Amino acid sequence: MDKAVAKASQHIVIAMGTHDNRFEITVRAKGGVGRETTLVTHEVNLGRQFDGRAECTCNKPMLLHVPCSHVLASLAQVGVSSGGYISTFYLKENVVQTWTGEFFGFMAHGDFSVYNKDLPICLPPMELLRHSHGRGGRP
Repeated sequence: MDKAVAKASQHIVIAMGTHDNRFEITVRAKGGVGRETTLVTHEVNLGRQFDGRAECTCNKPMLLHVPCSHVLASLAQVGVSSGGYISTFYLKENVVQTWTGEFFGFMAHGDFSVYNKDLPICLPPMELLRHSHGRGGRP
């Protein structure tokens, strides 16, 4: 996240919307070996109220559920914290709960982190297993 904040400080931000918080972000994209840098423009829409949803034409907020550098640059322009734009999936409490070994759900009984060798092992019928590779029914 620190890299994205540092990258966001180098973007050129222009407010575009009158009702929605829309911004045009201009970024200098580095070319390959022997190529010059080019300017790339992205559009960011933060919506009417700052509710934690952001849209960007790079689609990183939608795919990764964290704000991209373009969203961070527009939030810095408005003076809003980026904490509300990070998915709860990345919160420390949720990561710890993932690895505790407990299973919460409807009609869940017992602790699944301990192996009980007295219980019967259920195996599928071997004649029902498919022996083909990949998709389709080719043998």
